Amino acid sequence: MMQLACAVTMIGAAILARTGVTEGGETLMKYDFDAVLHHMPAQLKEQGGWVAMAFALFLVGFGIKLGMWPFGHIWLPDAHPAAPSPVSAMLSGVMIKTGVYGLMRYFLWLVPAESLADYPAAKWGMGIALLGTATLFSGTVQALRQEQSKRLLAFSSIGQGGYILFGLGVCLTLIGSTQEPVLAVATAGFYGALFHTLNHGMFKSLLFLNAGSVLHATGTQDMNKLGSLMRHMPTTAITALIASFAIAGVPLFSGFASKWSIFTAAIQGGATARWLPVCALVAIFTSAITLALFIKFFGVIFLSRTSDLVAERARRRPLLEVTVKMRAAQVALACVCVLSGLMPLLALSVISAGLDASRQGLGVLLANTRPFGFAAWTGLGSSDQQAVYVPIVLVVLLVVMFSLVRLLSKLGGAQRRAAVPWLCGYAREADAHRYRASGLYGEVKKWFGWLGGASRVVAGKEEQAP
Repeated sequence: MMQLACAVTMIGAAILARTGVTEGGETLMKYDFDAVLHHMPAQLKEQGGWVAMAFALFLVGFGIKLGMWPFGHIWLPDAHPAAPSPVSAMLSGVMIKTGVYGLMRYFLWLVPAESLADYPAAKWGMGIALLGTATLFSGTVQALRQEQSKRLLAFSSIGQGGYILFGLGVCLTLIGSTQEPVLAVATAGFYGALFHTLNHGMFKSLLFLNAGSVLHATGTQDMNKLGSLMRHMPTTAITALIASFAIAGVPLFSGFASKWSIFTAAIQGGATARWLPVCALVAIFTSAITLALFIKFFGVIFLSRTSDLVAERARRRPLLEVTVKMRAAQVALACVCVLSGLMPLLALSVISAGLDASRQGLGVLLANTRPFGFAAWTGLGSSDQQAVYVPIVLVVLLVVMFSLVRLLSKLGGAQRRAAVPWLCGYAREADAHRYRASGLYGEVKKWFGWLGGASRVVAGKEEQAP
């Protein structure tokens, strides 16, 4: 698939380099971005069909690398489980982001702002947003059906790539407007897409390192064989919990801030494109599915009752935790997930600085537009301040609420007691009595079984632990 992606994008580049670039009556092959950008206005006017064909090829080629529906489902779910865990982290955190870079660079930085009248940005935006919506929904639902940890995370990467595509589609749909408030919303969509790209590189790399640590300790990716690893691998469990909160979009973690930016841009963009809020509702619903997905991932691996496999491993080595170096990488990424959620302006400032240094094509419009109003030094709000997110205020409210609950429980004088859970009449606890990955969300799997993504072990065997 990667060879196909490269071939398709190279054909698109050849089309743009061939058309409209002449000297002395001879057609020249020039692939330099500045050269193509210089001749793009004439090509859009005189050879719009060729340009559209080239951009369609770019969408397919870079979409394959990103994992866009329907291409990502062909290669990505099998690539991750087969690769060593550090490679899986790099594959999801970095490699598929080259597809994001390609789409943003070609669709935004290759078209001059003065050529917007000849560039069907809104049509391309609609197509990309709809593909993003299909990708985020199908990838996440298919992940819900998985019972292998790394295969689950691979399908989840497809779903998270859909959010990035959706944000880019919102930007392209609205960027052609001459009204400054609409352009601000378009820029917010782009910021959200790029912010989520950065966030996904952090929390998904962390999740693959978590899965790799579990594989290293237990020798299996099969979540049905795992359980109660929180007591045996506490550092891995805590960092996996932080990453799960981040990817599910729980407030105060990094994923919420970037998804908030995309959702608000899509909903506010409904005044210009009425279909955008519908896609936003699908994306919000999919975030709820993502939360359910990582309740399954974290709950089965770290919280369910001890499996026979874990018990047997623990008898030989009670603390199954990985080496200090392996844990240090997980802790570092977890800290970034928390910091980015509490202070989203840090990441947005980096994005702003990058845009300011990349004033080419439509990037000039994005660099000159202020997408957010700032509610506080750590918070942000939509350009019209109708939507505001201030993490510090939320932290204070949560501290007050938990303190109040703690105080009420103390005033009531209730005694804490420990009791053996009732096993529905079974006389003793056994491996067959614990909940497994295969038993969760059965009805949901039936409803969306038509999307595919059946759970299986790649190549019929487990990855060998290092």
